[in-house]
Amino acid sequence: MADVTIPTIGAGVSNGAIVEQNFYNPTGAGTTSCEIINGHLDNANRDAAWLIDRSHIQRGVLSKGKTEGGTLSLDYFGDLFPAWNIAQDQGGGEAQLRMDELYQPIPGCSITFYIPYPVSFVALSWHINASAEQKDNVSVTEHASHPANYTPARIRLFYDGVRVNNRLLDVPAKNFDNDTMVGSWDRAWLGHFLGTGASKISQGWHTASLRIAVDPGHNANAGGVYKYPTLSSQTHCRVRVRSMDYVLFH
Repeated sequence: MADVTIPTIGAGVSNGAIVEQNFYNPTGAGTTSCEIINGHLDNANRDAAWLIDRSHIQRGVLSKGKTEGGTLSLDYFGDLFPAWNIAQDQGGGEAQLRMDELYQPIPGCSITFYIPYPVSFVALSWHINASAEQKDNVSVTEHASHPANYTPARIRLFYDGVRVNNRLLDVPAKNFDNDTMVGSWDRAWLGHFLGTGASKISQGWHTASLRIAVDPGHNANAGGVYKYPTLSSQTHCRVRVRSMDYVLFH
């Protein structure tokens, strides 16, 4: 705003309303009240010879953030997700919403943060490793084996409890090494997401999490009804969390 025009108070008996206006209530133009200097000054009031450097900026005013992580291997089994169906998960509509409720937040990749006032955007980034194993218990003739490219586990990003489209990791089957806890088909996911929508950057509490669902052991490709552990397959997914962080930019 422009330079402040200091109001004058004439001699004689003061008018309370005028005094209040001059000291505490800026006008529409915003230049005839001393209240302007209380948080309303901007670059127009800066002397051209005065250069702003980092020492003039309060910590946390322009940005803030935090990092979470974990050190343990997390194991998930298909029988913990008996109603999850990969076909419905990618089908949209009410079926998709039902599948979203079955995803489990992954510890170390789930954060809650507070936005003190609306920001420009929220930047998320994460690093995890995942591997899955699937063993068929019955033969192909009994309709319970899976195609070679079947996805036994899926990990998605959720923001404020809602899935973020195109932020997912399909974990293919592989063989575990019992000695090293790793195998030849591990997946490393270094992902990021930029939140800019009004609901994502609004003032208040927000959540972000990577969540996992593991196939319970039915032939989703053919819409079968075979479930773990009768005519099915044993599905196991191991997740190793490295980090998840957020940064707010004001």
